[in-house]
Amino acid sequence: MWEALVEISEFLVDLWQTGNSWARRIIVGIIIFVVIPAVIWPFVLLGVSFVDWLQGTWFTPIVALLPLSGIPVLVIILTLAYPLLSGILVTIPQSRRLLGRLFLWLSVLVFTELAIGLYISVFQVWNLPWLIPMLALLVVVLGTWLFLRRQFGWQRAGWFTAMLTMGIVVITIMFLGAGIWRWAYRQVEARGQSIVSRSAPQSREITRIPLLGEDKPSERFLGPGMIPAGWRYEFGYSGPGEPQVHFDDGTIGPITMEFGVKGGVRRFTGSAGQEVVIRAYSPK
Repeated sequence: MWEALVEISEFLVDLWQTGNSWARRIIVGIIIFVVIPAVIWPFVLLGVSFVDWLQGTWFTPIVALLPLSGIPVLVIILTLAYPLLSGILVTIPQSRRLLGRLFLWLSVLVFTELAIGLYISVFQVWNLPWLIPMLALLVVVLGTWLFLRRQFGWQRAGWFTAMLTMGIVVITIMFLGAGIWRWAYRQVEARGQSIVSRSAPQSREITRIPLLGEDKPSERFLGPGMIPAGWRYEFGYSGPGEPQVHFDDGTIGPITMEFGVKGGVRRFTGSAGQEVVIRAYSPK
C-alpha cells in the first residue's frame, strides 16, 4: 500500500515538473517570438522611415509587409521542433479550439503591425518628429481606455473616446500637411536650381598652346571659329613671367590686356615649356 502511494506521488511530481517545464517553454517562446518582436517592430519601422526621409527612398512599405510572414514562420518552427506534439494538438478538438484562439490573437497582432506600417508609410512622421511620442501616447491611452470601457461597461464616457480620437486625427492632419509642404518646397527648390543652372554661364576649354620661348611664336594658335560666336574668352597661365599674344595684324600685348572683340590668328610667346590655356564662357 505504501509503495503504491509512493509511486503515485512520484508520478504526480513528475507530471507537475513536466507541466512546469512545458509551461516555461511556452512562456519563453511567446516572449521571444511574439512579445519582443511586437514591441520592437514599430521602432524598426520608424528607423527605416527615417532613412527613407533622409534619402528620399521608399523601403518602408516593403519592410512593413514582413509581419505577414510571422504566423507561417511560427507554424513551421513549432512543427519542425515538436512534430509529434503538433500532431497531437491538431488531433484533439479542445486543443484545436485553443490553437484557433491563439492564431486569432496572432492575426490581430499582425493586423496591428501592418496598420502601424501603413500609417508610417503614408504619413511622413519625421517631418514633425516631436509629435511621434505624442501620437504613440494617444494610441496607447485610447486602446487601454477602450479595453477598460468594454470590461466595466462605461457607456457614458464616450466624450473621452471622441477627444482621444480627435487628437489622433489632428496629429495625422499635421503630419499630412507637413509632408505636402516639404514636397512642395522640394519641387520649388529643384525648379530654382534648374533655372539657376540654365542661367549660369557655361565654360569650355578651347585649346592649350605650348610656348616655345620668349622670341619664338608658338606653332599652335588660336584661330577664327575656334571660339563659339558670342562667347567671351580668357587666357590662363600659371608659369613664370608674362606671355605675350601676337595677332596676325602685328598687334602684340600681354595676355592680361583687354583686346575687346579683336579676332584673327593669335600666337603666343613666353617661357619655353609652359603653356597658355584658352577658356571660353557662354553669354548669360
